[in-house]
Formats: sequence, C-alpha cells, structure tokens
Amino acid sequence: MNISKPLNISTLSHKNEINSVMKKGQKVYTKFGLLFLYNDNIKVLNKVGILVKKQSGNAVKRNYIKRILRQFVRNEHEFLRYYSKIIFLYNYSGKISYNELRNTYINDLKKYEKIITNSH
Repeated sequence: MNISKPLNISTLSHKNEINSVMKKGQKVYTKFGLLFLYNDNIKVLNKVGILVKKQSGNAVKRNYIKRILRQFVRNEHEFLRYYSKIIFLYNYSGKISYNELRNTYINDLKKYEKIITNSH
C-alpha cells in the first residue's frame, strides 16, 4: 500500500523488514509510544510502518490514529527525509488531535537529533 504515491512512500509490510528495523534502528521515546528510525544510506523516506496496539482503543479509534499518522508522514516528509525507514509503535489510550501529535513528534525528533549530533 502506498502512503503517498507522489512522494513514493510505501508501507513496511513484511515481518522480516519490520523486525530488522526494530533491531537495527534508533529508538525515540515519545508520549505516544516508540519511534524506530533507520537509515540505510538512502536520503529519501521510502517506507513507513504504523503499528497501533489494541490497548489504544477500539477499531474506529485505531484507524483514526493510523490516518493521522499517515497524514503526519505526508505533511512532514521533508523533516523525516533523513531516515529511509520509520516505524511508529503507537501505545497511547487518551484522546489525541493531529496538532498535538505533530508537535510532540517534531519536538521529540528535534531533541533526538541534537543528542545524535552532540555525541559525534
């Protein structure tokens, strides 16, 4: 499935691919769950995985979360371009809006980038 055809972003769908990103990727802890960021020397975001746990709510709420995460990836593809594969492991059961999700993820990713650049 394509998340965005014009941007050529597709989903991580194979279990082996998901497991390798979770093992090799960098973890970023957020209010909403974990992000796994993986870069395999491709300077373009080309695959995204969205995993929403059942504890997050019923099917309607989980699908809403997936929709707003896909929209986040479409809108912020320039910000996420440093990673070729990203997995969102969403594990939050409260109410959420797109703007709250966007601001939290962007702030946490900026903090993570500062840590990485300071350690090298």
